[in-house]
Amino acid sequence: MDFQKIQMNKEIFLDARLSANSGIGRYIDCLIHEFVKHPDWGYSWSLLTNDKSQFGRVGECYKSQLSPFSPLWQLQAPLVIPRHKLLWTPHWNHPLLTGSRVANVVTIHDVMPLRFPELYSNFDRYLFNLFLSAAVKRKYTIITVSDFSKREILDLYPSAIVEVIFNGTTALPFDHSGENSRNPYLLCVGNWKPHKNISFAIRAFRLAKERGWISSNIKLIVAGKVKGLRQADSSLLQIYGREPDIKFVEHPSDSKLGRLYQDCLALIAPSKYEGFGLPILEAMHFNKPIVCSDIPPFREIADNTVEYFDVQDVDACAIAITKIVSTMGACESRYEQILKRFTWAQSALTHHQIFSKLY
Repeated sequence: MDFQKIQMNKEIFLDARLSANSGIGRYIDCLIHEFVKHPDWGYSWSLLTNDKSQFGRVGECYKSQLSPFSPLWQLQAPLVIPRHKLLWTPHWNHPLLTGSRVANVVTIHDVMPLRFPELYSNFDRYLFNLFLSAAVKRKYTIITVSDFSKREILDLYPSAIVEVIFNGTTALPFDHSGENSRNPYLLCVGNWKPHKNISFAIRAFRLAKERGWISSNIKLIVAGKVKGLRQADSSLLQIYGREPDIKFVEHPSDSKLGRLYQDCLALIAPSKYEGFGLPILEAMHFNKPIVCSDIPPFREIADNTVEYFDVQDVDACAIAITKIVSTMGACESRYEQILKRFTWAQSALTHHQIFSKLY
């Protein structure tokens, strides 16, 4: 493998400001949790964070109120990031002015701005391409989270140095407080970004009920971030709070989300495009049946253990929902081997192996 080489102690500077973000945040938090279990790996951590107390036990923390996507951050970065360290940016917006003496690792979870340009402004697409092109030109090591995302990156940037490290998963904590839902329900986990395709799942759910394919008392719960998104499916605003069969749970805690998985009939994962698919693995921990769109990263994770549907065909999704509800049963034997493949311990070990080659 073609890696940058530097001679120094194992010091890593991590931009952890997106730790509150649902997807990237779980990636950051779970990997740091695994790394601190291994002092024998010899890392000294410095972290950039919005809250010093969050990672104080890990290493030296630098506080910044600037967004990782702020232009001012690009000017501030050379002053904040110490020299002679490996810089790990767990998202595409890596600092451009850190200089050649800093080894860089950048995690690119997907290339959605370039594959779905209609969902992004011209400026957003320009920035994404600018940063990814710079990482490729400077021969930074790019980590991505699925074989599909690696193919996507190499299709757009053939000279990129790309390593695949799958995300891990752990069983979410279970909130035992409160009452169970009075009605059985299907669960959809995702924010309101258009590619999550929540409105498609709602249409399929309605169709299955209108045709009498599933019981009239079954509800749909949508759990995920609603506010503060740069792109959002505006059609969901017309549904929010107006249909008794559809409930939205905004930004649930891990324990609340665990409870939602525990009590649901099945998970619906309708995304048009993803780099990975954590909700699928999270539902597997609770042995829940899963209905999901037939896209490559979902196939990588779930193989033939779930019910797939064509992401363009609402009828097919409604039929898949009906099938999974009518054939409910324990899925533990199907999921056991999959869950063994996707652990944060293995993910951290593979990160460590790549980082070690940069020193």
